[in-house]
Amino acid sequence: MGLSVFKGGRAVSDKRFKSLDDLCSLLVDERNLACRDRDELKRFLSRTNYYRFSGYAREFQIDPRYGDDRFIGGASFEEIREIAEIDSKMRVLLLEQLSVVEIAMRAILAHEYGRDYGERAFYLDTDFYKDDNDATRDKPLEIVKGILYDLERDKGPMVSRYVDKSVVGDSLSSRCNRYAEVPIWVAVEAISFGRVTNFVSYVKDVEPAKRAISIFGIQWAPFAEVLHSLCVLRNLCAHHRQLWNRRMSIQCPVQKKLRPRNVKFDAASPYAQLLMLNSYRKRIDGDAGLAARIDSLISENALYAEGFLLPNPK
Repeated sequence: MGLSVFKGGRAVSDKRFKSLDDLCSLLVDERNLACRDRDELKRFLSRTNYYRFSGYAREFQIDPRYGDDRFIGGASFEEIREIAEIDSKMRVLLLEQLSVVEIAMRAILAHEYGRDYGERAFYLDTDFYKDDNDATRDKPLEIVKGILYDLERDKGPMVSRYVDKSVVGDSLSSRCNRYAEVPIWVAVEAISFGRVTNFVSYVKDVEPAKRAISIFGIQWAPFAEVLHSLCVLRNLCAHHRQLWNRRMSIQCPVQKKLRPRNVKFDAASPYAQLLMLNSYRKRIDGDAGLAARIDSLISENALYAEGFLLPNPK
C-alpha cells in the first residue's frame, strides 16, 4: 500500500512511474500472473493502458479490494486478454445497435413535438419541464441551461443560420432569445443524447412522445427509464469503458415478455439494457441480425457470459 506525504498543503502518493518492463515484472514476478510470452504482454500494455487492463485483471486477483493483488492460481494473461478483447468487440456491436435507436428516437420525437409546438424554441422555456423530487435542484433550469450549452458549442451552419446575432448579453434570457428561432428538428441533432433523455423524462406534455414511439409500436411505460439507461450504456461504450462484470448504476426495466426463459441475468447487468435495445431495434427497422451477432459473441466465452449476465465485481 502506498504512503502519502504532504507537499504544498496537499497529499502526494508515493507511487512512481513504472516502465513497461516494470509493469510486466509487477504482474508476473510479484503477483504471479501466468504468462506464456512476456514480450506479448509488454506489447499489449504498450497499446492498452495498464489501468484499463487492471480493471479486468482484478477479477482474477485474490482480494484486490483489501490490497491482496496476487493472482489466483492458474490465472493467465492470455485468459484476461481474451475477456478484454471480447468486451471491446461487444462495445462496437452495441454502439452500432445503439446508433440506430438513438437516431430514430431523435427523429420521431422532434417530428411530433415540432408538429404540435411549431418552429420556435419552445424547449428553452423552463415552464415546459417538471421538477424532480430533489427540492435543492431546479431541474427545468438545469435542462434549459444544458440545451443552451450544446447549442452554443455547435458552430456549424445547421444551427448558426438560425441564431439571432443581434441579441447581446450573457444573461439566460438573452441567450434563450438568441436561439429562439432554432427549431426542435435542428436542435435535436445538436444536443447530446443525455439532453434528449432528460427532455423525455421531464417534459410536462408527454402526448407527442407517446404518439412518436407508438409509430414503432413501443410501449410508453417504461420508455423514459429505458431511454435513460440506454444513454448510460451508450456513453460507456463510446468512452471504451468496461462492460464485463459491471453492475450498471442505472438499471433498465425489462418487460416480462422480453425476458428469455432459459437465460438467468441480474437486473443490474448490461444484459438488461441489451434486451430492450434489441427489442427497440427490431421494432424500428425489423433488423434482428445484429442482435444475433451480439448473442453469439456472449456465448463465445463462458466466463465472459457469466460476467456480462451476472456481474459480481470484486
